[in-house]
Amino acid sequence: MSLQEIIKKIKKQGAHRGYEFISEKTLGRNTFVIANKKTEKAILVGKDADSKIKCYSVNINKWMWAENEGFSTDEIVDKLFNEIFKKIKIKNPVSNAQVAQMSKMLM
Repeated sequence: MSLQEIIKKIKKQGAHRGYEFISEKTLGRNTFVIANKKTEKAILVGKDADSKIKCYSVNINKWMWAENEGFSTDEIVDKLFNEIFKKIKIKNPVSNAQVAQMSKMLM
């Protein structure tokens, strides 16, 4: 399953449950931030150098602090990664069950 398919499925699963998930591609990367403004939850999903899918939960409070301090999305990912993101174990190739798990993290 491609990264774009995973993003599409996560958003579709949210829509089926009445949530609107937004996604933003980070510049120069195969990485997306997916967020649910209603629940104030977000995840980071992307491909690493080996084309393996990686997923991280996002500490929204620290993310908001960084934005208020003027950091861009790319700067947050590059400079504050370990403070804001926590790795979520997933296996490659990504299964539909794992996509469902990612989607539920946003609800």
